[in-house]
Amino acid sequence: MRRLIDLNCKEMNIVTAYPPNIAEIELVFPGVKANLNGAKQIYFCYGNTIYNPSGRPLEKYIIAHEVLHSMQQADTGVEMWWDRYLADPEFRFQQELEAHCVEYEQYRLENPGRAFRRRYIAILAERLSGPLYGRVVSKAQAMELIKEEVW
Repeated sequence: MRRLIDLNCKEMNIVTAYPPNIAEIELVFPGVKANLNGAKQIYFCYGNTIYNPSGRPLEKYIIAHEVLHSMQQADTGVEMWWDRYLADPEFRFQQELEAHCVEYEQYRLENPGRAFRRRYIAILAERLSGPLYGRVVSKAQAMELIKEEVW
């Protein structure tokens, strides 16, 4: 089982704004900025700041996901991490797999009911297997990868 993220381990700022590299993100993911103004909740970590353009409240499990990205960025430097994240679908997938596992672990702490956990892992697998992360794996494969890492 992966370690849980201590949500107090890293001071994070949460702002209602676009990240500083939204233009570069939009080049790789056309239309993402328009989706941020709609019903989709998409968050971005840039250093020690979580950018939450929708301004909606963040759950602890989403914060854990973004804290993990902040830790990943600290290893290589924020700009270098983002450059690679946007250019390399395999790297992006691996970073997101790790963050989705941390998110699921936090979700499990807050939601002990099996039905809730099953539904949420399916949501995570759908997201992880989708176009945003390059459709690197199927939904079933994503679900198995999350289960392998978490259990």
